[in-house]
Amino acid sequence: MAGGVSRYVPLKTPRHGAHQTSHAAEWELDLELLSKAVTPKTRAIILNTPHNPTGKVFSRQELEGLASICVKNSIIAMSDDVYDSLSFVSFTRLATISPEMWNLTLTIGSAGKTFYVTGWRVGYVVGPAHLVEPVATAHRSICFAAPSGPQEAVAIAYEAADRNGFWEYTRNSLESKMKRFNEIWDELEIPVSGPFQNLGLAKRLQYTVPEGAYYVLVNTSRIEIPEDFTFPAHMIDREPDYKMSWFFIQRLGVAALPLSDFYCAENKTRAAEYLRFAVCKPDADLDLAKSRLRGLQEFLH
Repeated sequence: MAGGVSRYVPLKTPRHGAHQTSHAAEWELDLELLSKAVTPKTRAIILNTPHNPTGKVFSRQELEGLASICVKNSIIAMSDDVYDSLSFVSFTRLATISPEMWNLTLTIGSAGKTFYVTGWRVGYVVGPAHLVEPVATAHRSICFAAPSGPQEAVAIAYEAADRNGFWEYTRNSLESKMKRFNEIWDELEIPVSGPFQNLGLAKRLQYTVPEGAYYVLVNTSRIEIPEDFTFPAHMIDREPDYKMSWFFIQRLGVAALPLSDFYCAENKTRAAEYLRFAVCKPDADLDLAKSRLRGLQEFLH
C-alpha cells in the first residue's frame, strides 16, 4: 500500500524429512539469513507463530535472535499470533522478549481462528499507542467500521472461555484429532526390497509433528503417480506438489494444499515434496479421509 518491497526469508526444511518423522521445531529460522536480508530501508518484519503451514512454534531463542535484529535496526515487528490458543508447547510472544521489543511490536490476534468462526472476520491488534494509532487510522480508511454485533459476541466469548476451561479443552481436542489423523501415515507401509525384504522391515510415509495450529505436513516423496494418470492442460506445467495435490483429489477424494503456495517464486521448490492437511474437522470426516488415504498403498515405492 505504501510501495514497500517484500524480501522473503524461508525456513530451513527438516534435514531427514523424507526418511523419518520430523518435528515442527526442525523447520528452523535462519537468523543469519534473516540478518543478511535486512537493509537500511527495512521498516518491518512479519512473523507468524504458531506457524501456518508448518505448525512450528518459534522458540524463545529464535525470538530473542529476531528481537535483537529488530532492536539493533529499529525495525517494527508484526507478530501474527492468530493461532496462539492452539499451541501444544510453551508459547512465547515476541512482544514479551524485552521492553524494547514491546515498543517495536504489533501483535495480531484472530477471534475467528480462536473460536472457529473464521467467517466473522473479527480480530485485534495489541501494541504501544504510537504503533496502534496508525493501524486504527488505516483501518478506518480501509473498511470504515467493524461489525459491532460479532465484536460484542467475541468479547463475551473470551470472558466465558476463561471461566469454562475452553482453552484447555480446545488444545486437548485438537491434539486428539492430530493423533487420530496421523495414524494413517504410520499405517501405510512402503515395501522393502533387496536383501532386507525378508526381515520384516518396512518404511512409512513421513510427516511433521506440529507444535501448534491445526495443520499436518506430509512428505510425499515416496508416492509415485502412475504414468497413465492424466493431468488437464492447466496442470501440465504446475509445480510437483500441485500435481500431487491434484492426484490426491482426483484419485483418492482427499484435498490437501500444495506447500509451494506459501513460497515466493524463487523459493517454490524448497518444500515441493510436502502437502498440508487440515485436521480441524469432525472425527467422522477424519476417519473417512483415512479410509480413502489407504488407497495410497499401491502408489508407494
